[in-house]
Amino acid sequence: MPVRKALFAVMLAAFLSALVRAPALSEPARRALIITSDHFLSMEDMRPCATNNGLAMAAIFNDEWAEETEVTLLQDEISSFEALEKAIETAFDGALESDVSYLYISTHGVQAEETALILSDGIGEYPLTAAALEALLLPVKGAKVLIIDACHSGAFIGKGSSVLSASHPFTGPDYKVITSAGADEQSWSWYTDDAEGNALWGAGYFSEALSLGLSSRGGFSADLDRSGDITLAECLRYLNNSHGASTPRVYPQNSDFVLLRYNSEAFKKADPLPYGMIDGILLNESLLNVESPVVSFEFTALRPAKVAYRLIYQKDGYWDFANADLIYDAFESGGDYGNEKGAVSPGRKTRSLRLTPESDEANGYVLFQLFSLHEPSPAIHLSRVLAVPKMGGDPKMTLATLASFSPASGEEMPLFLSHQSPLCVSVTIENEGGETVARLLSRAATRPEQLQTPGSVLYWDGLLKGASPAPAGRYRAKAMAHYPEESYTVYSDWFHLAAPGEKIYMD
Repeated sequence: MPVRKALFAVMLAAFLSALVRAPALSEPARRALIITSDHFLSMEDMRPCATNNGLAMAAIFNDEWAEETEVTLLQDEISSFEALEKAIETAFDGALESDVSYLYISTHGVQAEETALILSDGIGEYPLTAAALEALLLPVKGAKVLIIDACHSGAFIGKGSSVLSASHPFTGPDYKVITSAGADEQSWSWYTDDAEGNALWGAGYFSEALSLGLSSRGGFSADLDRSGDITLAECLRYLNNSHGASTPRVYPQNSDFVLLRYNSEAFKKADPLPYGMIDGILLNESLLNVESPVVSFEFTALRPAKVAYRLIYQKDGYWDFANADLIYDAFESGGDYGNEKGAVSPGRKTRSLRLTPESDEANGYVLFQLFSLHEPSPAIHLSRVLAVPKMGGDPKMTLATLASFSPASGEEMPLFLSHQSPLCVSVTIENEGGETVARLLSRAATRPEQLQTPGSVLYWDGLLKGASPAPAGRYRAKAMAHYPEESYTVYSDWFHLAAPGEKIYMD
């Protein structure tokens, strides 16, 4: 009997121990499928930009400080629906409801009757539409994170167009989406050549910024509260401050979904130098004075560096990269780099640059970039849109919305604020009692979005200031343009926020 009791005790202890350990066996698995296309039949080659974008994304998921992720990298390999279907089935095989599946695509995006991503292997091509991609991802269980770096990629979630829509693919709790540009907008890449004109290095501006924000290479700079969890909402705020060449779009708009988790305590103790030698950039003011358009900023050089700045002005609604002003840092000399162009010694730096637009009108948009020069490629640490509004005068704003939307169905209300020139603007949502229930912008600078009708598009997710759902009922949007000595206000028509399960009847 004593032997049997002892054996039973051992068995019971083992069983209880297994119960204690069981949750570890069901921890969420993370899988990432990365697809890039550089070689095309019908369009200009992107090499080596998409290839490097893919490598940068793979580095995010393979980062030693981040959660373990199984990565599949396919470069210039997918050019048909069947090949994409097989890649998705293979990469996400076995996904459970608790798992997270990431799909990253870098390629050309084209506007036609239906926006499409051109998947190519250099021999064949396939135009991938949002509906087709949604159908392929439908069988994948769990959270699905879609990241697209391509022109017009915002069309995949119906965002970034002056033609308003609340209904689009990838609506619902399973999907989290980040696109590099709006539906009407181009997404930009850069590359460097050697003396013979061969491309040495290059990347997408969006993917480069995302890589710095989500990896130890950039000090996990998208983790704005330094918690170790980088949410989708944090990532969008980071991109809006650090990536200006296009306007990133996300769905859902203010999601606390954890896009990436890393060991912040271990990373902090190790104190690795962020990639590129520059940290602590401070440029809080994106609005410049039209009478004295000077951009002032600060940064910390973590070790001797070569630093340069670029000012890119707009021409015919596009960034004129070909005629950008390249300015090497010339505020000091000496140090490890001696008197080389842009030589900067370690320490905190304060700088100011004056804008010199060619146009007689000083107001407009300018893209300010700060980068360090080192092998094998430059690192862009900041790419910020600066707005130079007029000093006053009626901006002739209008504010349009849809008649209704259903947040319970995953819809968000689009708001189109038309305006011809840059503005300092506040945008809020009011209920029928005139109370402000949500604030979308507060004295913020607008940015160019390449819309067919000039203006800005914003989105309300139907949440109140405290992130609780707004009650069903009638609401309207209010926009106020701020000038030094005057302001202008416009309202949208009233729109209806539908209750869960309520049918919406369209006229």
